[in-house]
Amino acid sequence: MQRPNHHKVLVIGAGISGIKAAAELHKQGIDCLVLEAKNVLGGRIYTDRSTDTPYDIGASWFHDCLDNPLFEKYQKELKNQAGSGFFFDDGPMAVITEKGYIDETFAKLKPVSEEIVAYIALTYSQNPEKPDVSLHAIIQEYLAAYGHLLTPVQRQYSPQLARFFELWFGASWDMLSAKECCEMAHAGRNAFVTNGFDTVFQNELKEFPVAQIRKNTVVHGITKTDFGVRVAARSNGEGVVFSCDYLIVTIPQAVLSLPSSQPNSVKWTPSLPHRIVSTFQKMSVASLGKIVLEFDSVFWDKSLDRFLCLSSPETISVKAPRLSMKGDPRTITVDTNPKPWSYPILFVNYHAVAGKPALLAIIAAPLTQHVETASAEKIWEIMQPMVAQLSKVADPPKPKRILTTKWTQDPYALATYSSAEPGDLPQDEAISLLNEGYGNIRFAGEYTIVYGNGCAHGAWMSGLREATWVIEDLRRKSKREGRL
Repeated sequence: MQRPNHHKVLVIGAGISGIKAAAELHKQGIDCLVLEAKNVLGGRIYTDRSTDTPYDIGASWFHDCLDNPLFEKYQKELKNQAGSGFFFDDGPMAVITEKGYIDETFAKLKPVSEEIVAYIALTYSQNPEKPDVSLHAIIQEYLAAYGHLLTPVQRQYSPQLARFFELWFGASWDMLSAKECCEMAHAGRNAFVTNGFDTVFQNELKEFPVAQIRKNTVVHGITKTDFGVRVAARSNGEGVVFSCDYLIVTIPQAVLSLPSSQPNSVKWTPSLPHRIVSTFQKMSVASLGKIVLEFDSVFWDKSLDRFLCLSSPETISVKAPRLSMKGDPRTITVDTNPKPWSYPILFVNYHAVAGKPALLAIIAAPLTQHVETASAEKIWEIMQPMVAQLSKVADPPKPKRILTTKWTQDPYALATYSSAEPGDLPQDEAISLLNEGYGNIRFAGEYTIVYGNGCAHGAWMSGLREATWVIEDLRRKSKREGRL
């Protein structure tokens, strides 16, 4: 083993939260080293640039654009950079079923879908002690109570339209907390980054010396001592130990929550306080997936920004199953032979976004887990009927290229972002407990912040928050020691 390497601050993870924290510390002249498990930087920000069209396999959008400091910074610093730009893809969206396009003017699905959300909110506000159930279960409850007021088309497809929540939270309605779904709110529109979200990350990376980042360094042990923190890792196959006065942990939630018996888990000595351990046990993760279907030419309606393909309707007698991604998310029950129209899928028109003949499909767990391990042929088998309906071409051409996310198969990610299953701690309560930290050990990342939770700007703000805490704590200590 090498001798310990001491730094004032160690940051574990070179995603946007870790780099933001390190950059803020560096600006104050504070010695900081970043440890990154992978041989690439950016965390779950990754842009495929193998062709002349950048495809984001990680973050794609700036969300909450009315109140998004990362978006404001991007506009200010990169607006004149060649190729930079964004697109508000909030134009017309078609709603499609296995039978074809739905005439929303006639069907009036959206008002019923909105009423379902209102029903959920009203139910829990009037009866706070009501057990938290899945989104699927509470929609069935709504249909049992109010289905007689709906048309046959509304009874069939309004619940499927309400499943749009899956494509925000990244998990099936059988996994989603009904209570948390109804509390989702956004401040403004969503801007799709047309030149690749990695440009946003690279702009942040400019503020921290790359020489102070150690890649291929997998942390497996963290020891809190009377004198600071000791971090044990494997770096390029060799054991190495680091020490620090402050530690900022930005390891993804799914990895940090792994049982100690699992590969890539972190052993804590002494064990983390019960309040932190129990908090992680009552938080969940999700797996939003993406599929890029690239064609030689556009054969669908160029004027539409999005195509939402609804899943096939079910009878109200179907009992909502219970799925979970707790523990190791890879052990989730995966549909080994998913059929077309089994899950809601949102197709983003890449021609509208970037002038390219491609469709970007947004999917959720458990379909994500299947797609990320499936062959291109199997993926197209699932997608083809939906592409046929949205394009009105009975036999659409096969894509010349298919790209997918692989986050569930990445041992240093395992999932995409945080979510909420029935019975989890309320999000604000869980995050408040994590934000207390463990003395000089701090936690940052998209799962540690309420506003911007699950988003790149939330992760970025959490890094800023923890760097600010360290800076202020150092100032407090300096004052006590009479140096200021």
